[in-house]
Amino acid sequence: MNIYTILKEAHSGLAYLVLLGLLVSVVYYFLQYFKKDIQSKKSKTIALVTMIIVHLQFLFGLILYFVSPLTKAAMQDFGAAMKSEGLRFQAIEHPLTMLIVVILVTIAHKKIKTAAVENTIIKWLSPAMFLLALIAALSMIPWDVWPGN
Repeated sequence: MNIYTILKEAHSGLAYLVLLGLLVSVVYYFLQYFKKDIQSKKSKTIALVTMIIVHLQFLFGLILYFVSPLTKAAMQDFGAAMKSEGLRFQAIEHPLTMLIVVILVTIAHKKIKTAAVENTIIKWLSPAMFLLALIAALSMIPWDVWPGN
């Protein structure tokens, strides 16, 4: 096994944890919003763990981006790659959308960690950011290469 294969398998496996973390966060923080308690210790821990998993996944993806044969092929002729749905997805759409997911989760974590509980905007903003991150992640997963497809 080479480093590319190992990273690709780790990236694929960690994707399940990312989706689980985002789903748990969405459900938990929406429930906490109605309880008006998004700043408990448990709440901060869930946000931190989700952020760590998402960041780790992005790190693996970033490394894969630079060692992937698909990315190398896309960079050979970028204009032609943009006309190819698969190469465009691999070289531009997936990485940029996942960067947005990382940003949303990081901001949500920061708001949960530091925001005043009285601030109504913050109370719904964090759950909404986790939901947007989950939707964005789901929209850019290459479902055709997942097990069972």
